Amino acid sequence: MENQQDLAYILITALSVTTGLFIFILIIMRKFQVVQQKKQEELYQAVLQTQEMEQNRIGQDLHDEICPNLAVINFKIQAVLEEVSLSSHIKSELSKAEEMTSLTSRLVREASHNLVPKALKEGNFNDALDNLVSSLSSSKQEVALVENQPVKQQLSTIQITQLYRVAKELLYNAIKHSKAEKISVSLSIEKNTLKLSIMDNGIGIPNTDIEDGVGLSSVRNRLKILKASINIESTTNGTNILITLPI
Repeated sequence: MENQQDLAYILITALSVTTGLFIFILIIMRKFQVVQQKKQEELYQAVLQTQEMEQNRIGQDLHDEICPNLAVINFKIQAVLEEVSLSSHIKSELSKAEEMTSLTSRLVREASHNLVPKALKEGNFNDALDNLVSSLSSSKQEVALVENQPVKQQLSTIQITQLYRVAKELLYNAIKHSKAEKISVSLSIEKNTLKLSIMDNGIGIPNTDIEDGVGLSSVRNRLKILKASINIESTTNGTNILITLPI
């Protein structure tokens, strides 16, 4: 009888120790996963910050160095054109060169502004979103900002920049792939939550792209840094994307 009790005690003890050890291992693994996830988020955030810094530098260089140099070249061409001794053929070629230089200068200036929109520098997300939507609308495909509720809460530079990049990528995707006639954008604030909605009446997004699409994967990584969520409802009659950001 005593042997049976001893055996039962040993079994219960062994089971308790095994269960405790198993729970301990699960806790350690969970903590390890949390640490690894945090490291990945920090790494991705560092990569995005580096990209933004590089875009700022390139945009500034284009604005401060390339544009003035093109202006000087254009000025020199104009000065040569005023020479009366030039043949009509040379003047014609120089005029073409002047037009090309002016066009290049305008394109470089636009590229500089697109890399770092002025409104982003000023920390104004509403203006940045308005300018982005206005620049994308065309006669073939209407892109409209149907609501742009002022963001009175102070957003960090990271929040403003990443939210803008997300909106830009989603709009570019819709313009390129949706075959929609109209794309509507709305920005609203409800209590302490910012909601950005992008809707279109296009052909929808395939389920595989919603789950594993490269573009949406990049969007999700940016939103993860912001602790924001994204909800996508898509059918063959259109797509509705809702981004929710606690502020």
